[in-house]
Amino acid sequence: MHFSLFAARGAGRSLGSALWVTALALGVASLPTQAAWFADGTLESSYDSNPALAETAADIEGEMSVGARVSGGWYQQLTDRIGLSATADVAGEHHAQFTGLDYVGIGGAVSLRGKLGLGVDAPWWKLGGNLMARDYDFDLRDGLHYGASASVGKRIGERLSVDIKYAYDGRRSDETVDVPIVVQLFGIGGGAFDFDGDTFSLGATYDFTQRFAVSARYAHRWGLVCSSTRINLPVLLDSTAVNYDPVFGVDRVAYTGPAETDFYTINFSYALGDHASLNAGYEYRDALFAEEYSYDGHVARVSVRYSF
Repeated sequence: MHFSLFAARGAGRSLGSALWVTALALGVASLPTQAAWFADGTLESSYDSNPALAETAADIEGEMSVGARVSGGWYQQLTDRIGLSATADVAGEHHAQFTGLDYVGIGGAVSLRGKLGLGVDAPWWKLGGNLMARDYDFDLRDGLHYGASASVGKRIGERLSVDIKYAYDGRRSDETVDVPIVVQLFGIGGGAFDFDGDTFSLGATYDFTQRFAVSARYAHRWGLVCSSTRINLPVLLDSTAVNYDPVFGVDRVAYTGPAETDFYTINFSYALGDHASLNAGYEYRDALFAEEYSYDGHVARVSVRYSF
């Protein structure tokens, strides 16, 4: 299910690619005659205990951030069992300390969903894809974020639903700048902010009431990750790309290499009415970088979502 995107050169081309995909997704809206239009917005605050994905205690620092996302699109029922949706998305995030991670982004998403039978208990399937161009405060992080996913699920009884999901995620920088001495001595390029990976996950949601639901998910991701630490020769030798990363300090270096990560997530959602919900979640991640260096982290989130 892998696919490749050539890195764009310059923020203009990256933004243009996202606009093109968004326009293509939403342009199809002129075809259906009875499409249902929708929009929603989310405001979120989060705390990440290790946003740099660092290994040693001296390099680990927590961070608070706030973010917002607005989406608008349409849904069209193609047959009695299959529906198609497309959205245009605008998002942004601001960090309290590591402001180089601040970004604004524009993109789009499409999904196709169907049921393998009739009734609310019938199994369902879903295919999706997304693309977003992000403009970061630290320019080397600018680029395209994209992904694709496939999932199946089923409702069990009146309150419980379960699902299995595969997802591919990737990002490509607008510009790659090599560190000459690292290339000369070790033959390692500077594309530290270009990486991708595959994730397999299992999830379940339980509706305690019509307004309150709890969901839990376990996910395992394998692929490339970017870890920012102080200069570390053993880590460098196990990396596939290296670059400076002053976002986390003037002496920090971004190392990209293979890793396997386990995610354990629990989320709570309470409906505030027909259009709004209050959500809170916690995530624990445990990863092994280059089969040798371990790092973990905790993320707590609180958000409000409003649908039109």
